Amino acid sequence: MLYSVNETIAREINEEARKKYAEGDRESARRKLTAALQLNPESEYVRLNIAYMDWREGNLDRAIQTLKALLASAKDPSVMADSLITLGNAYYDSEDLDAAYDYFEKVLSVRLSAGDPHAIRITADGHSGMGMVEKARGNLDIAIAHFEDCLRIHPRNACGLAHLAHCHYLKDNFAKAIEHCRLAIEVYEESPNDNPIGNDWMHLGWYYEESGDVETARDCYLKAIELGEEEARESLEELNKAVSSRNAAG
Repeated sequence: MLYSVNETIAREINEEARKKYAEGDRESARRKLTAALQLNPESEYVRLNIAYMDWREGNLDRAIQTLKALLASAKDPSVMADSLITLGNAYYDSEDLDAAYDYFEKVLSVRLSAGDPHAIRITADGHSGMGMVEKARGNLDIAIAHFEDCLRIHPRNACGLAHLAHCHYLKDNFAKAIEHCRLAIEVYEESPNDNPIGNDWMHLGWYYEESGDVETARDCYLKAIELGEEEARESLEELNKAVSSRNAAG
């Protein structure tokens, strides 16, 4: 396929922006994406990446507007699938669960190349997204079924593992919660970027605490705090108070 000079340069800048984002330099990534869009305003990948950043930064309305416009004109199936997943996430974060579920479900209808690693990941993400919605609705058994579908397709899907762990925690299946959360953390640590590892360490602390393993729970809270999860301080303080009260009671 032949590209215009501007489109070729825009693609190169887009890749540079992706690398900057992966390194945690979001400001540079945003500048590069803006420059790439000026060179090629119709670039599907550039528009998708800008919308992705908007979603991650909490600019939900802007992300949704960009993604809907992109879906109306997108020709690349991969862009369509990624747009649907990001739309689902944006609606989920805006607490519109019905819209979120619809977009996550639509991902499963996009025709992607069989065996393509991206197709495997994005299909798994669709199931994980539907599981997130059902978990938020309180339908834990249905949510667990979606997360298990996700993991059958992509066994090392960190998001699916983390949410499955939380479902088991809510059902008092602490051993399974610990097992899946530990694996989620392992996967996240292989590709940290902007993944919520500190948050997962805190959750793992909850699971250990409920299982009765106080010392491991404390270690998990400390690890979460080290990684910047300030909410874990409250969990640690509550754990220490509970232990002190039990010791005082004899």
